[in-house]
Amino acid sequence: MSAEEREKYMKWPCTVVEKILFKDLVDCFEKVLLLRKRHDQHRQLLSNKLYKMVVKVDESLFALLRLIIPRADRSRGQYGLAVKKIAKLYIAELGLLGQDAERLEKYDNPNVFVGCEGVVIGDFSHALEYVLKDRAMPHADNTRKRLNIRNINDILDQLERSSKKEDQRKIISHLLQHCSATEQKWFVRIVLRDMKIGVKEDGLLGYLHPDAVQMFNMCRDLSLVCGVLRNPKKRHAAKLSPLLPCSPMLAQKLRTWKDVSYWISKHLNGGNQFVFEEKLDGHRILLHKKGKQIKLFSRKGLDHTHEYLGFFAKFVSENVLVDECILDGELLAWDQDAGRFNEFMSNMKGLFNHYLGKNENTSSIEFVRNGTLTKNFSEMWPCYSIFDVLYINTFEHKPCDASFSLLGQDGNRKKKFFHRNMLPTSLAERKKTLKRIIKPVPNKFCLTPYTILEKSHMVSSLKYVQIIQMIKY
Repeated sequence: MSAEEREKYMKWPCTVVEKILFKDLVDCFEKVLLLRKRHDQHRQLLSNKLYKMVVKVDESLFALLRLIIPRADRSRGQYGLAVKKIAKLYIAELGLLGQDAERLEKYDNPNVFVGCEGVVIGDFSHALEYVLKDRAMPHADNTRKRLNIRNINDILDQLERSSKKEDQRKIISHLLQHCSATEQKWFVRIVLRDMKIGVKEDGLLGYLHPDAVQMFNMCRDLSLVCGVLRNPKKRHAAKLSPLLPCSPMLAQKLRTWKDVSYWISKHLNGGNQFVFEEKLDGHRILLHKKGKQIKLFSRKGLDHTHEYLGFFAKFVSENVLVDECILDGELLAWDQDAGRFNEFMSNMKGLFNHYLGKNENTSSIEFVRNGTLTKNFSEMWPCYSIFDVLYINTFEHKPCDASFSLLGQDGNRKKKFFHRNMLPTSLAERKKTLKRIIKPVPNKFCLTPYTILEKSHMVSSLKYVQIIQMIKY
């Protein structure tokens, strides 16, 4: 997909869903809270009548979905508003004093809600609804002009751009004039990206289109997914693209060794292989390389390039031996004195500033090192441990060993175009590929150690658990 096509799909019209009243969407949210089955929840939010209408006019659902699953919407940035700040804005705009002001500020304190029916302690949006119930317009009032989906999205865009308290108060004032207490409860949940309705991204996207989950995991762009997958009867094969965020699958969590034994006996037959590696406790980062361009994303699609590029640039240039790739790995803190990775690094930015010789305030923040709080970064540095490769595209291999050289019949290294989505291949094969395309630097830019175990009819699953327990890295 070209950049022009991508831009076109991301801006595909949404006029049908933009005309839906926010009040009607809020009523849907309230009904979803009463439903237990996922399918019923999805059908309530995306009715067949609405879906058929949108498909008929060939439009996108993006304007609606970004309000239902706001965590999936990366096109709108952070609002810079936490619960306490929102509470202060409402208190200032309404001129609240005494008990109601205290209810917003101490929404998690049951003592300030004694005698208040229907309030969920610890849920700010519920506390706000209770305080506003006699101050905002009635929810059933149809005599006033109501805000629609387009109006709400415009207000959210305006809120994202507003950094001054005065501008934020104007937005709150507008909501107080045009929205009921229940509507403002849900508006705040959208801002906080915490809808509390139990509807997850994958479930709703899967209901939208059979290819939506896979495509979203490939591109992490809700507007693009909605723009491309407008008709559920038209299938789409998603492709990985360097420099565009993607979301690889998470490993299944097994809590006990008994669970591990059961998993082995259930999934593996005689002769099969499986890969075992240590779970690293760091910051998961996907490294994208396209020529000389580098991008660094979290699994959820957040761009960390500006934070970590100073460390990665040299290693990517000298130690990644293909033209284009997407690597998956863990960013950790290596402690040379202890000869191991440090505990989960809460002050990774401070470590990077120390490593790159930058004098910033982040270096003064304490972190845990060998079980104690400290500010000492001496003999510590970042390390990127690579455990998977998702994509390769290269025109000419630069071999790090003889086994990776592509030689012609004349013995000369030949140029060859090689383009491959690695996800369909086995993990063992991807591990072998990593050895060929990465020139590791110990404890700085390295490959995650792993062990390949082969399933045999002669060995029980319990015996494999014992073997795994004895493996040390």
